[in-house]
Amino acid sequence: WASLALAPLWALALGLLLGASPLGKLRLTAFGRAGYESVIQEGFGPGPLFESFKRFMLFMDPPDHTRLRSLATRAFTPRSVEQLRGAITAIVSRLLDDLDAAGGGDLVSLFAYPLPVQVICEMLGVPPNDRDEFRGWSDSMGRSLQFLAPTPELVADGNAAAGHLTEYFRTLVAAHRDRPRDNLLSALIAAEDESGR
Repeated sequence: WASLALAPLWALALGLLLGASPLGKLRLTAFGRAGYESVIQEGFGPGPLFESFKRFMLFMDPPDHTRLRSLATRAFTPRSVEQLRGAITAIVSRLLDDLDAAGGGDLVSLFAYPLPVQVICEMLGVPPNDRDEFRGWSDSMGRSLQFLAPTPELVADGNAAAGHLTEYFRTLVAAHRDRPRDNLLSALIAAEDESGR
């Protein structure tokens, strides 16, 4: 998800440099939630993809950004990050073993890309059996970030993926709220419930 959060920023910078539409219409002083929303709405039109991207914390203005940042800070404690060490080590080992068993291959597609996706899944409590589907939805949303030339097919695939991810996370959050686990998602839910935000 980190790559999804940063991709619009790179697209914005490129669009500002090239004067490309719709990005060239923004000025740095207009950037913020309203500026970002206008760019993504023009690129994607209405739908789940637009609704998902407009809620990226990175592009929110205060007080929304401040509220979400406070919740994330309370959930990302040194203890919670340290608890991930063993899981991350196991994920790295498994990916390297798979790469070795395949006799080598493209390091980016077989290791560098799946590593953060699997770590994020681990942090959020996405069960191992759901992770391939999760990665597919993430891939579709990421491909739709071609702001300079989004095709109708990319937007349609992105909308479908965003809809699936939204429903998936509603179900996952409800399950974690009913039965908290020792992971980031449960910590975020607890921080939200505790503060009433």
